Amino acid sequence: RATHGFVCPVQRALVELREAVISDVLAREHLASAISIRDQISAFVTDDKRLRDAAEVEGLTVVSPGAE
Repeated sequence: RATHGFVCPVQRALVELREAVISDVLAREHLASAISIRDQISAFVTDDKRLRDAAEVEGLTVVSPGAE
C-alpha cells in the first residue's frame, strides 16, 4: 500500500476502507465463481479464513496453502 500523499489520517482511513471493501467484493466473486462451477473443480483454494469457512458451508472442498 502506498502510504504517502495523504492529507490527514481520515483520508488514509478512507483509502484503507475502500481497499477492504474491494477485497471483500473480490472474495465474494471468487466464491460465487467457484460455486457456479463446483462440478468442474476439485477444490477451492484460499488462504483467507472467512472465505475458507464460507466455501466449506457451501460444501466445497477447500485447500488452504500455508494455513495451520
